[in-house]
Amino acid sequence: YMYTKNRKLDPKIRIDDFSKCFEKLSCAAIETILNEATLIADLKGNEFITVQDIAEAGQKTGTVNIKLI
Repeated sequence: YMYTKNRKLDPKIRIDDFSKCFEKLSCAAIETILNEATLIADLKGNEFITVQDIAEAGQKTGTVNIKLI
């Protein structure tokens, strides 16, 4: 939860599912993905970070292939 504290996540994202995807990642990897997802959401003009933004960020950073909901 601490990684999402100051970020506007889509209300459809369930934190429990979200956290399972990042279970084996380092703190730095999680931060990298969420920072990239924030940039992606901003570039798209989204008010919230969506599941798609997080998945795209995971692929773009080469950190993980995230499959949420």
